[in-house]
Formats: sequence, structure tokens, C-alpha cells
Amino acid sequence: MRKLGYQEHTSRHDRNISYIRRAKPGGPFYPRYHCHVQLTDSDVFIDLHYDWRRPLHVKEARSADSRGEVVEKEVARMQQVATSLAVETEAPAQPVPKPKKKGFWGGLFGGKKTLK
Repeated sequence: MRKLGYQEHTSRHDRNISYIRRAKPGGPFYPRYHCHVQLTDSDVFIDLHYDWRRPLHVKEARSADSRGEVVEKEVARMQQVATSLAVETEAPAQPVPKPKKKGFWGGLFGGKKTLK
């Protein structure tokens, strides 16, 4: 989830771990994307919603959306990042060969021998 840009969040009410990502990086705490993650043997389920304001105490007052254009864009972004991460893990980058060290005398005199 960190590679997707989310940070771990522990609710003060139920102590469950979830993940949040601010809608504007470096911006206020709300609006934000909020995920609950469930792991099974072979799958990962992510329950995503968009908190557009702090929840109120009134149960009828809505403060989050689980559908809509904003959520669909975030799902598409998450899928794109996950796909690129999967490609990186399948074919890791080739290591860059290190240049051979010349040693003290080779660095001092250029390392080339000339015989005449």
C-alpha cells in the first residue's frame, strides 16, 4: 500500500488498521481516500471510499462516497501502479557493471604501460 501512496492509519474507535491517502499531497487531512484491506490465500481485496469531509455525529449525514468519478479514477490509478509493480518484479532491471578499479599506482599514472 505504501508503493501506491497510502499510509497506515489506526482508527481510535476500533483500533483496526486501514490505509489513507490525501487527495491533495501535503494538503489537509480531508478530503482523502480511505481503504480497508483484506488478505486471503491468493487474493487481496481493497474496500475503497472517498472521505470528502470529517464524519459528523449525525448518522444520516453523509461524508463519504464509495462510488463515482473520483473513486473510479483512483481505482484506475491503483491498477496502473500495481501493473507496473508486477512488471518490475517479473523482470528486474539488469545490474550495471561496476568499472574496474585501477588501484593507487594505476590511478596515479593512468594505468597504461608503455614500453619502448
